[in-house]
Amino acid sequence: MPIGVVGLASVERVAHVAGVTSWFVFYLLKEKGVEDAAQAAVRVSGLELGGLMGSLIAGKASDWLISRCA
Repeated sequence: MPIGVVGLASVERVAHVAGVTSWFVFYLLKEKGVEDAAQAAVRVSGLELGGLMGSLIAGKASDWLISRCA
């Protein structure tokens, strides 16, 4: 796979995540009736924490699978 495609995919992912995390707080406040901006921010940060935990678990799983094959 050309490195340019990988770079574009990475830029798209960052732009997507930044867009979601920046407007999602306002969406929760206006459309879903969350009373406080702090509550909305905590809910949005759950996306990032879930991504972090998923990355760590996937890394451990891939290390385990590679060690089994070697």
